[in-house]
Amino acid sequence: MTDIDFTTYVENKKIFYEKLSGFSILPDNISPGVKLDKLFFERMNNEFADFFERRKTNIRINKLESSAYKSHFNSLDEKIIEIYNYKGPAIYWFKIKLEGNSSNDKIINRFSSIRNQKSGWWSKAKKVAGKQTEYLYVGKVERKLHDRFTQHMGLGHKMTSSLKLAQWFSTLENVELSFHFLKVDYEYFNYLEDIENVIWRKFNPLLGAEPRIKE
Repeated sequence: MTDIDFTTYVENKKIFYEKLSGFSILPDNISPGVKLDKLFFERMNNEFADFFERRKTNIRINKLESSAYKSHFNSLDEKIIEIYNYKGPAIYWFKIKLEGNSSNDKIINRFSSIRNQKSGWWSKAKKVAGKQTEYLYVGKVERKLHDRFTQHMGLGHKMTSSLKLAQWFSTLENVELSFHFLKVDYEYFNYLEDIENVIWRKFNPLLGAEPRIKE
C-alpha cells in the first residue's frame, strides 16, 4: 500500500480542471425561459388526457405517435420550440415565483404527498422546512433536452425519474415556474457534471439529488 501514487493522481486532476477555470456563463447562452403557470398545466392536462392514460398501460408508443404528441406539445408555447431545436449539452433549471400565501414548504409538502401515493420513479424530495431558494430543480443533459423537459412535465414513461409536474403542480395556488437552460459548448462537454455541480450548489434547489461527479 505504501507505493500507491497519490501525487500523480492529484497532478492529473489539476491539469484536467485547469481548462474549466476558463469557463464562463454568457447571457446569450441562457434561454429566456418558458412560463409554466397554473393555466399552462391545466391546458396540458386537458389536451393530453388520453396520452396520460396511455402512459399507464404497457402499450408502446410508436415513432409516429411520439412525433405527433411532441408537435402538439410544442404548440402550447412558442418558446418550447427553442428547447426542441437545441440538440447539444445543457444545464437546465426550473425557477419558482411565489405570490400571496404560497411557500416553498407547500411545494415540498404537495410534491411529497403525491409522490408517496403514485407508482413509478420520481425525483428526490428534500426534508427541509422553510428552505430559502428560488429554484425547484437543476439538472443536466448531454443531448435531447426536449425529451428531458417533457419527462419533467409528466409526459414520459412512469419508470423514468422526473418531477412529473402534471400530476401535482396545477393544484398549487399562487405559484408558477419558468424553465431555463444554459447551452454548454462541446468544448466543455467533459465538464458537464462539474458545471452542473457549481450551479446546483449556487441555486440550492428544493428537489432533486445532489450531482455526482464522475471520475
